[in-house]
Amino acid sequence: MKKKVITTIIIVALSGVGLYFAVGNKNTSQTQKSVGTRVGDRALVFSYTTLDGKIIDSTSLKGKIIVMSSAAQWCATCQEEAREFVPVYQKYKDKQVVFITIDIDPRDTKESIEQFKKTYSTPWNYADAQGGREIIQKYGMHRFEMTYIIDKSGKIAFNGNVLTNPDKLDAEIQKLL
Repeated sequence: MKKKVITTIIIVALSGVGLYFAVGNKNTSQTQKSVGTRVGDRALVFSYTTLDGKIIDSTSLKGKIIVMSSAAQWCATCQEEAREFVPVYQKYKDKQVVFITIDIDPRDTKESIEQFKKTYSTPWNYADAQGGREIIQKYGMHRFEMTYIIDKSGKIAFNGNVLTNPDKLDAEIQKLL
């Protein structure tokens, strides 16, 4: 009799554990998928430090469209992208659209990034690899020419590489206004 009770308890316990993993993991994975870096995910909260030392938290950008890109000041494609982003930035700078560029090369100094901004007339905020460390880590910006666009509600609307075509960038922003 005692063996039968113990066997029944073990079966019930194992069934409960199995049910938890069968049902519980589905809910956990759905929650994990809802926040992340894929299109449709709620964007990860981040902060960064601009070249002049100002700390900006993504929660302060709520209700704005965020165009976030990675670059390096010596990268030829990044230079092209900077040139191509300028007219789009000018078009939307007063329409709740924020541009952020993270220079992910730790060898690039604040001075060289400032020179890059001057050369390519890019007036938006930049962060060096140290100031943008949290974005680099959370968004996996470990290579150049990555672009994320976050909509006004805080969801990832675009995630791609090399968005150097100003018409494509303009179209992506237009969808969100």
